[in-house]
Amino acid sequence: MSIEEREYFLTESDKMIKAFKMADDECFLLSRDPGVIRKMSIDSLRDPARLYLTCGISYLANRGHDGHIREVGQSLWRSSKEARMIGVLTDDKQESALEFGMSRNVADSVSRDNEEANVILRTRNENNQSYDYALVLFPRNFIIQARTRPIETLARISLIGSCIRDMENGRIRIDPENIDTRANATKAHFLHEAVKKYPEVQLPVSFRELMSDYPRGIDSLKSGVNYRGFDEGSYRVQ
Repeated sequence: MSIEEREYFLTESDKMIKAFKMADDECFLLSRDPGVIRKMSIDSLRDPARLYLTCGISYLANRGHDGHIREVGQSLWRSSKEARMIGVLTDDKQESALEFGMSRNVADSVSRDNEEANVILRTRNENNQSYDYALVLFPRNFIIQARTRPIETLARISLIGSCIRDMENGRIRIDPENIDTRANATKAHFLHEAVKKYPEVQLPVSFRELMSDYPRGIDSLKSGVNYRGFDEGSYRVQ
């Protein structure tokens, strides 16, 4: 995909709080009342959710504050375009996991939290070849979050992007036990920059605790857990 294609989803402003403005403008007929959105059919919300997600990915890929966050965004963009990442808006994440072929044990492990998305990384075989893919389950609150709490939403997307970056770099087989650690460190990495730009932002306690756990973001991780993957679009695994 081209940089220009990603930029289609950007607004003129490079401010984090304006990351979803294009989606807001396109979805002007969608009610601003969270109560109304919570009562709408899930099918009617899937296209708006896809647009908000695409705007968030595009922001990270193009305007992320450093190479790591841009890399995370680029990994998300690539995998979504290549259908290696399947995003699903759902009111029942466990049931959706089953519908997409996950085992009962995997589905039961999916959180029912209606604030957070769940990322399931898997490997499947086709034509005697194996490849990795991701199923990302989004609650309907994702749309409300993007409209009202853009910084938190971008942070959540960066966490998803870290998992996708790991998938692209084969970390499912190398060190799957570190995938969640890198994802949380990446989320903290984004949040530290966000707080610098918007010191007045009110973040949930869990977000602040995450920042304390990873005071230097991704650079808080020891060598081996942190690794070098993409470099502005060039694929390189170490």
